[in-house]
Amino acid sequence: ERNAFGWLDHLTGSMLPFTSCEDPLFLQYSRLKKMDSDTFLQYAHLLVASVEEKISKELPDKGGIMFDHWTDSGNHYVGLFSVTPGSPLRLLTLSPLQNEEALDTESHVVFLEDTLEIYGKGRDFLQFIVGNNCNLMKSIANVFNVPLLGCASHRFNLAVQQLLDEKYPGIMVKLKELMKRLNRLKLKQWGKWRHKTKLSPVVYNDTRWSGKYAMVREYLQLKEFIDDMYPDLVDYLPSTQEQIVIQEMNEVMSKLESVTDALQGKVTMEEVRILFDSVIEEFPSTGGYLAAGAEIVPNVAFENALVKVTGKKEEMLTMEEKEILKPFKRASIQLTSEEEKELGFAAAILQQAKKRKLGESEYEDLTFIPPTCNQCERLFSQCYEITPRNLKMVMFLKLNRSMWNLEEVSQIVRRKKNDK
Repeated sequence: ERNAFGWLDHLTGSMLPFTSCEDPLFLQYSRLKKMDSDTFLQYAHLLVASVEEKISKELPDKGGIMFDHWTDSGNHYVGLFSVTPGSPLRLLTLSPLQNEEALDTESHVVFLEDTLEIYGKGRDFLQFIVGNNCNLMKSIANVFNVPLLGCASHRFNLAVQQLLDEKYPGIMVKLKELMKRLNRLKLKQWGKWRHKTKLSPVVYNDTRWSGKYAMVREYLQLKEFIDDMYPDLVDYLPSTQEQIVIQEMNEVMSKLESVTDALQGKVTMEEVRILFDSVIEEFPSTGGYLAAGAEIVPNVAFENALVKVTGKKEEMLTMEEKEILKPFKRASIQLTSEEEKELGFAAAILQQAKKRKLGESEYEDLTFIPPTCNQCERLFSQCYEITPRNLKMVMFLKLNRSMWNLEEVSQIVRRKKNDK
C-alpha cells in the first residue's frame, strides 16, 4: 500500500508521466519500488471514484459553482469548482468539452449538468455562478436562472488596460519594440550580455496588464546598461521627457499592482467595492469597468446585495436585492406562520428587528462566495506543465542522449554555481 500511495502522491503531485513508475532511469533515483503503469492507472481511477464519492457526501443540497475556460493546442478545457459554505473550493472536474466544435451555451450547459450528475446533483443545486464577465457566462447563468457574479480580477484587468492605453499612448509600443531588439541582441551576444547583467528583457503579454508593469520595471533597471552597451540603440530609447513619463507610469502601476495582489487573496465583495471605489477616485476613467453599476457587471442587484450583506449594511438592501437574496435567507430568522400567530404580527416584526439590531443577520454568511475566479486561473497556469509544451526539451535531450554525459552535466552545474 505504501508503494502505491507513494507513486500516486509523487506522480500526481509533481505532474510527472504515469509511466515513470516503470522507467528504469527514474527508478534508479527513486526509493519507490517498480510498479506497472497499467496497475498505477487502475489505482488512480479507483482513487478518483473514491474522492468523487467523498465530495458527493460533503456537498450540501444547495450551493454554487465557479468555472472558467482554457484553450491550449486546439483543446478547449473547462475547470469547475464547487462553492459552498463551510468548505474549501473543491475541484469537480478539469475536462475538455465533449463537443469542441460547438463551444456555445448549450454545450456548456450539458457539460455542467453532466458533471453535477456525477456528484448526485441537478439544476436545483445551483444558487449562483462565479465566472468571467463574458456574454457566454451570462447566457449560461440565464439558462440555469441563477445570478452570475462576474470576476473582479477580470474587470480590474480591463480597467487598467484601458487606463494605460489612454494615459500613456505610444510609450508601451516604444518600450516593447526596444525590448524585442534587446532580446535579439542578447541571443546574438550572450557572452557579452551575461558578463554585464543577469537581467533579461521582458516583452509583455497583451492579455495581462501586469506584463506591462514587469516590462517597465525591467527597463528602468536595464536603462544604464543599455546606454553603456548598445549606443546604436539610441534611436529606440525613450526621450528625456518620455523617461519622466515612464517613471510616473511606474509609480501608477505600483499602486495598481497592490490592488491586483489584494484581489489574489481572500477578499469579500465589500472589500472589492472599497478597493474599486478608491481606484475610481484616483483614476476616474476606470469607472467604466469598476463602478458598481458598470455595464460589464452581469448582475448589478446580486453584486450590490453581496456588498451590503458582507459589509453588514442589510438595512440598505433594495426590494430587488432582497428578492435575489431569498435563497440565502437563514431559517432561524424566518418565523413560521404558527410562531407569528402565537406572537402576533407586530410582536413578530419587533422580534425580528431586535435580532437584526443585535447583529444577527437575516442571511447566511455570504463571505464564502469568492468575488474572483482566480482559482481557475491558478489551475490553468499549472496545466501548462503537463501539456505538450514540455515535449520539445524532453525529446531533444532524450534523442540526443549520446551528445551529453555526467562530465558535461557536472560542468554545467559548476558553471551555474560560479555565476551566482
